[in-house]
Amino acid sequence: MGSEYDTVAKQVLGCQDYYAIFELPKYTGVSESLLRGKFRKLCLKTHPDKSQARDADAAFKKLNVAYHTLTDDEKKQKYDSK
Repeated sequence: MGSEYDTVAKQVLGCQDYYAIFELPKYTGVSESLLRGKFRKLCLKTHPDKSQARDADAAFKKLNVAYHTLTDDEKKQKYDSK
């Protein structure tokens, strides 16, 4: 049971690009509902209270930062311009 959680946590922590965390192409037309759905699924697998992974806390924090960056127009624009 813990191995799936470990894999997801490692994938999240290993991604350098926020779009890659959610397995989305990097362009401005990503719908918020699609992003939200992917975020919720990953939250269930990385939430420290639900996940048995050692790195669950760090993965969950990175996931939240990525989600809030990509859903805030100003933050997203700054991130995309990097």
